[in-house]
Amino acid sequence: MDERTREILIAVIQSYISTPAPVGSRYISKNYQFGLSSATIRNAMSDLEEMGYLSQPHTSSGRVPTDKGYELYIEDLLYGAIVMDDRLLYLLDGDIDHNDDIDDNLGKVAKILSEYSQYLGIAQTSICEESVVSKMEMFSYKYHSDRNVVVTLATEDGAIRHKIIRVENKLTQRDLSRITSYLNSEFSGYTLRAIRDRLSDDISKKQNLYDDLITNATRLCEKVFFTFTDNIHMFGFSRILNLPDFSDISLIKRLSNAIEDKQTIVKLIDKIMKTDGVTVYVGEKYLNNNSELSIVASRYLDKGRPGGVLGLIGPKRMNYNQAISIVNTTAQYISRYLNV
Repeated sequence: MDERTREILIAVIQSYISTPAPVGSRYISKNYQFGLSSATIRNAMSDLEEMGYLSQPHTSSGRVPTDKGYELYIEDLLYGAIVMDDRLLYLLDGDIDHNDDIDDNLGKVAKILSEYSQYLGIAQTSICEESVVSKMEMFSYKYHSDRNVVVTLATEDGAIRHKIIRVENKLTQRDLSRITSYLNSEFSGYTLRAIRDRLSDDISKKQNLYDDLITNATRLCEKVFFTFTDNIHMFGFSRILNLPDFSDISLIKRLSNAIEDKQTIVKLIDKIMKTDGVTVYVGEKYLNNNSELSIVASRYLDKGRPGGVLGLIGPKRMNYNQAISIVNTTAQYISRYLNV
């Protein structure tokens, strides 16, 4: 693709993001100073359609970007300088309490991301796979149920995570203390990865060989060690429903299904955790065949190690330039906050 054709493609995408309607060559000719006739621009747009970067919803309509077109546009944005958003930094500084637990603050981050962008804000915290577990504690939590347990997991690098888990059988605090003692004797000094590998091999054997206490302990292990990396905060679902992209009820249902599909989101988060900088996923290839959505996300660092992921989920026709800046600014802020 020559430079002029590339510039026309970017102009079409920017125009479509600003005005959610197919873009015609006359619109580009009037609003961009290319010094080209409408006919020349129309021919270039036709070439871009043949190359798979644009599509034409109807024979007489203008063009809209394809996933391939968006990906080229985003590639340009990510290779350029990403501007830090000073106003967003001010908002984060006002809302994030350095005395609060990281999970509480990430809930606030998801809300700020959504309110600032008008998209769905997500923030996830995890413990590094190579973190060494130093201690576990369990307490009965009788809120709405007598089968809830608060699990606290501490690692040798100073991370502390809390999680509420619902157990199958009612357990007294004495039961929980005995289970905690067993788990600490079995797993203290191991990394999370090593514990998961060991559990995958041993859980079924232990459930058959040992008493009810060990059975309860191993069941709790499954819930604790296999779910501590998927603590996801989401905020702003009702906000994105107000966007023109989701005016159709079938699109709303698909959006709802995609957001509720935590397994897909967790898999994406796992990929993002291994990537430096901002990552953008467009369309159905990544979001469980949901062609209407995109995700802009970045990992943040906790004392120099990957600590979790935060980002935005929105329509494919989202303002990527702004979204990339918002996510990058927030990720850098949270990384600095955790490294103080």
